[in-house]
Amino acid sequence: MDYLELPPQPPERPPPPPPRRQMAVEVDVSAASKSGRAKWVVRIGIAAILLACAATWFIRTNSARQSAQSVAEVEAKIINFPLDSDDALIADFTTQLAAATASVSLEDGDRLNQIWRTRRAEILEMRSKTAVQSAASQRGTFTIRATPANAEIIFDNAPPQKAPVTLSGLSFGPHSYEVRAPGYDSLKRSVTIGDSTSLSTDATLVRATGTLKLSSTPQDAAWTVRGLDGSEFRQEGFAGSELKVPSGRYSVKFSRPGDPSLEEFVTVDAQTGAVCNGVFPEGLISFETNSDSPVAITVDGIWRGQTPIIVTLPAGEHVLDAEFGDGTKDQRRIMVLNQERLHLTLRSKLPPAPKLTIPSVAATAPTPQPAGAAAVKPMAALTPVVSLPYDAIYTLAEVQVRPEPWKKIRPNLTPGFAEKGNVDVEVIIDRDGSVLSAHVIHSTDSSLNDPTVEAVKDWKFHPAMRFGLPVMVRALLPVVFTEKPTSELR
Repeated sequence: MDYLELPPQPPERPPPPPPRRQMAVEVDVSAASKSGRAKWVVRIGIAAILLACAATWFIRTNSARQSAQSVAEVEAKIINFPLDSDDALIADFTTQLAAATASVSLEDGDRLNQIWRTRRAEILEMRSKTAVQSAASQRGTFTIRATPANAEIIFDNAPPQKAPVTLSGLSFGPHSYEVRAPGYDSLKRSVTIGDSTSLSTDATLVRATGTLKLSSTPQDAAWTVRGLDGSEFRQEGFAGSELKVPSGRYSVKFSRPGDPSLEEFVTVDAQTGAVCNGVFPEGLISFETNSDSPVAITVDGIWRGQTPIIVTLPAGEHVLDAEFGDGTKDQRRIMVLNQERLHLTLRSKLPPAPKLTIPSVAATAPTPQPAGAAAVKPMAALTPVVSLPYDAIYTLAEVQVRPEPWKKIRPNLTPGFAEKGNVDVEVIIDRDGSVLSAHVIHSTDSSLNDPTVEAVKDWKFHPAMRFGLPVMVRALLPVVFTEKPTSELR
């Protein structure tokens, strides 16, 4: 069946919407468009944020990598910094290091600074070793001249050598030396052998001073001190003086009216000093007469007095002038011996007179002259009564008068010493009653020895007498310690 095909009809157009509805559709399309755009804006923002985070992470990672690489490079530079660098290079590198550590972390900066301090210590140590090695490899020469000529040189504690000394092969650096000579203050100095390989010096020593005590017997002598061994020292004075003089040898001359001068030689030490005593030999002469009137005595032109009289004269020959009461005169030469006591009886032409007694002088009674006998000459020969050696030491059995203590010192016993015991001390007592020496012979307790000896040395005695003269005596002094120490010479 054939269908009639009709021509297509155009579609019917829908009726136009009301005005308000059309406006509503338009509004809805605009809102949907805005909503889509917002979503894209959000998506784009999130993508930008992610991209920024990725960029930040990348930048930080790259920066950390670069920082680590920078710290490693700085550390390598510090470790490889040359040990022989001078101060300018060290200062420049220190400045660069400060700038580099400012851009790294605090922890890395502290670690780099610690490594640099260690490296600087190694540089200083290397410098010190290099200086020592350089000094040891260099040698110098040092010449020392000294006054006086007999001075000794001690260099770096080596054995002493006589001046002048030239020392060679000395290592560079500090050295010490001492110059010394007997009687001089020693001189200690130091020297540094450095740029100048040849050095020299002159050392002049100064005389050391000591104490010189001068005395005489009798104590009225004058003295003159003169230096020996080239010394120009000279000084004068009187006995009883104490001088400060340069150490060395001296000549001491003592002089007094009526006596020949004495010369002594003494060596003064700076530590112990010296004592010089001029002893003038002299003796005693006792004069008496058998005449009724005294006799005027003149010796060596000096009037001494009238009989009875005891005169002290220097040892030697003297001229005696005697003038008797009857006007007669006589002159004789007499000989006085050292430390002797002589007795002389002057006789005139008149009949003998009763003997005059002189206290403490052993007088010899005049011999009566028989009638018709020849007249006795005015001067009789000298008759020595006693002749005692000056330096003799006697025992108690050999003296007529024993020494008696008039000053006793009690031993000073400190806590810990024994309070009872016996100490036998041998003493030598001088003519003036002082104790010359004391030492222990026997003791029941050694702790008492030293205090006893020290005390006994300060004891004073009335001197022992032999033939009317004071003498030195040796005696044993037992000291018994009870509540009060007792003693008795024997």
